[in-house]
Amino acid sequence: MKRRQVLASAAAAGALAGSGCLGSAREEYPWPVVDEEALSGWERLDELTDEYAVTYWGIEALTVHERTYTYDHSAFRDSLRNLSGDEVDRSLARFVASRMTLEGIGRPFATPERLVDDAMRGIEAGFRERGMEAIERVEPSAPLPETDGELVEYRGAMPIPAFTREVEAYGVSTTVEFEGDDLDMEGVFAVWKPESDTTYVAGGAFPAADALGTLVPEASGLDVATLLDLEFDPARFRETIVALVEATG
Repeated sequence: MKRRQVLASAAAAGALAGSGCLGSAREEYPWPVVDEEALSGWERLDELTDEYAVTYWGIEALTVHERTYTYDHSAFRDSLRNLSGDEVDRSLARFVASRMTLEGIGRPFATPERLVDDAMRGIEAGFRERGMEAIERVEPSAPLPETDGELVEYRGAMPIPAFTREVEAYGVSTTVEFEGDDLDMEGVFAVWKPESDTTYVAGGAFPAADALGTLVPEASGLDVATLLDLEFDPARFRETIVALVEATG
């Protein structure tokens, strides 16, 4: 089983640090529940079970049983695939919901303030696995989920590789060449603890821009900017993520 230690000082209760290897995870612990109506347009990609121990001041005081669902917004993936003429197939928007069941005498010390950094390290590792770069935490800004806990906001970049495709407009056929660029991304997450034995982590990451760019093929005079439009409103999608967090329980 994993061991995660919390080192106490005279002035502070401690901070979590993770290490070790994945142990067995029993199935009887509950999974997060997300309102089905709020999940409209989302496809469940993965489910993960994890189990690890937390040590406070040298005492193994807490066992965490984590259950996580990961969702992908298929319309964004389809939009990028269509823009690139099927050359680029990449997930652009994800939502993650975790429920952590806490056992042991250390439950009162496992506050969202102490759990948030450890939880976010897992989120950040997931970002990197998806290819996101320049990931940094920034000051949270509205709208934010109305939860009694910790709120974290991210900025980052998703590299989009080069692609070409043939387009036709006004009776003229030409080749559009996208040289590749970074797509700005943002993420909003919350960590809260509604009960002494239950903690939730929920949030998502999505494009902070509504287009890859504007291209006008040389010599053709055609404006094909709409072909690089991701066809969504980042501000409204942020509201969607906030609503999903609030629909998790």
